[in-house]
Amino acid sequence: MTNQTLKNSELLQAKERYLGFLKLDPNNIQLMNKLAELYVSLGDKPEAENLYRHMIAIEPDTPEHLFDLSTLLMSQGSYDEAIVLLEQLINNGVNAQGILYNLAYAKIETGAPQKAIDLLENQIDLEELPQGMHLLAQAYHHSNNLDKAIELGKQAVAKTPQHSNTIGALSLSYFDNNEYVEAEQWAKEAIKLDENNHQAMVVLSSIAIEEQRFDDAQTYLEKTVTRYPNSGRGWFSLGLTQMATQNIDAAIESIKKGLQLMPTFLGGYNALAWAYIGKNQLDDAENTLLAANKIDGNLGDTYGALAVVYALKEQLDNCQKNIVIAKRLDKNSFSAAFAQGLLASGKGNEDASEKIMEKLFNSTVQLGLEQTSMSILDIAKKSLSPPKNK
Repeated sequence: MTNQTLKNSELLQAKERYLGFLKLDPNNIQLMNKLAELYVSLGDKPEAENLYRHMIAIEPDTPEHLFDLSTLLMSQGSYDEAIVLLEQLINNGVNAQGILYNLAYAKIETGAPQKAIDLLENQIDLEELPQGMHLLAQAYHHSNNLDKAIELGKQAVAKTPQHSNTIGALSLSYFDNNEYVEAEQWAKEAIKLDENNHQAMVVLSSIAIEEQRFDDAQTYLEKTVTRYPNSGRGWFSLGLTQMATQNIDAAIESIKKGLQLMPTFLGGYNALAWAYIGKNQLDDAENTLLAANKIDGNLGDTYGALAVVYALKEQLDNCQKNIVIAKRLDKNSFSAAFAQGLLASGKGNEDASEKIMEKLFNSTVQLGLEQTSMSILDIAKKSLSPPKNK
């Protein structure tokens, strides 16, 4: 019997004892609290949640119950509901540093990094709570102020030099700031402390993709999404690797999983659309790009990809219209240049389905005065600019 099995057996026995005690004294808060802790330890979070809610119903103004439930909800990704409870605590005059820290964390996870920055800079004592510096760096990263994120990330690493997550986050900030040498250096430092560090694995796999070491990238990424199944970036990067090896069916599934986790990430929709184009699933590609435009209609490459779809569908007026929009938004749009190449060649949908893949994976287009080699992978990688979340 392993240590973990023995521990679980002891926890189960303790749970049964406390269930027996609670039957004899059904309104005993101390028993409920201990039983909730046992449920959490056993991974039975729904039962723990039910108990915490019952405790709150009995003692609605007890701060510990509200905080414990908010923490449990955050561990399950229910950040919006956790925010309601944390703000209730603060409105009740309970504003301990841990409450403010958790609220800032939840604000980042719900796409409000500036609110997190305001909390961390104005209400949290970063000397008393060293991990607050790390969270502040993350907030600036999510607000796309990468220079500030790097500056604060280095301060956070200096405060907690053995904290692999702080080092991994600094690595990711360097990577998203296109400083790959520093990114790789810090990622390797994080891996020394924790071989499963999430951010470090994402960085090292992304660098492997850039260097076309796709086997290395896939090794990192399969490990990443197995250990961190809620890693949107992990799923997107895995999809790119699968595109690079022309395993398009797998790429589509991976990128779709990424979008489930990061549903407002425009680059993900563009990458998915190009995977659909690679399979000649033009209706799916069109619908994916139209969905992206509903989220934000100001990305030139989305219109350029739509132009490619319409060229392949031989809807030449729609193609030309979207090229114009794409060029207006981004004069260097690769996807718009690709669509122009299709129009100039007069090909469109006359190629057989199997020829489309060959063309997409090995194309040369005119960008300004230069001929530029470009493939479906190049365009998809370009579309995956640093996400604003996860």
